[in-house]
Amino acid sequence: MDRRCTNGLIGILRIVCEKVLRDETGKIPIDLKIYCFHAKVRMILFVADRFGTQKRRFTDENLNPIYGVMMDGSLQLEELPEFPNLDRMKLLAEKLAAPFEFVRVDFYSIGDKIFFGELTHYPGSGLSPIDEIDYSVALGNLWDKENSDITFYDMLDLVRMKTSSVRNKTALA
Repeated sequence: MDRRCTNGLIGILRIVCEKVLRDETGKIPIDLKIYCFHAKVRMILFVADRFGTQKRRFTDENLNPIYGVMMDGSLQLEELPEFPNLDRMKLLAEKLAAPFEFVRVDFYSIGDKIFFGELTHYPGSGLSPIDEIDYSVALGNLWDKENSDITFYDMLDLVRMKTSSVRNKTALA
């Protein structure tokens, strides 16, 4: 559809439609949102029933649960389903993340097939709060290149040790 712009140029309106993805049971599949810092997976968000009673589960790269990050009022996803291609998705995420300091890479998994969702540099438009301050600092520290080999939970331990040390020095003063 052509539309005349106020400056006399012709603009083109385009609409892109995608086929709705459904899993084997006919439901919208779980979103897998893989957070990569310096091309290394550090956190994964699983979002189930996105358009119903949304449930979320954050994990580290080894699927250890992370509580206290961006739940935005969502319920906790108690059990993670098996994703036989999760290692492949993590590898793909790291390849796609290679040019960036940080990017979230989104996938869907249906059976043995992987579907790409999007790359985003600003999850939640950069406005979703991290519920726990130590978690926020740990994630922020993962942005530093010198921390690129540190896992989320190792960084969280470092943050907590530093915070504890500062508290102890303050208490002694």
